[in-house]
Amino acid sequence: MSTGVEFEQGRLYVEARHSVLFFARVGGERLRCYITCEALVMHFGARQETANAYKYCLCAYDRNTEVIHQIAAQCIDDRAFESDGAIELTAKCVEEHRLALAA
Repeated sequence: MSTGVEFEQGRLYVEARHSVLFFARVGGERLRCYITCEALVMHFGARQETANAYKYCLCAYDRNTEVIHQIAAQCIDDRAFESDGAIELTAKCVEEHRLALAA
């Protein structure tokens, strides 16, 4: 994992973004990190069911926290921030970084 990036415990589902929100800390700065439901379905085994999306996405996040944090740390190191200052792990982003992790 990246040096200097630490992840807080806990996560929550954000319906407006169809994502799981978790937090990273770099120095004294707290960063918002999101992983999309699409990424969790495509790469981490979440079921694609609209009615209970939050449950399946949270479970997939919990089962794959270590890898998700590694990818988020890479994005933080790369300074791949969204316009609102957050890190967003999309399906494409996850695919690209998982290939890099495997190499």
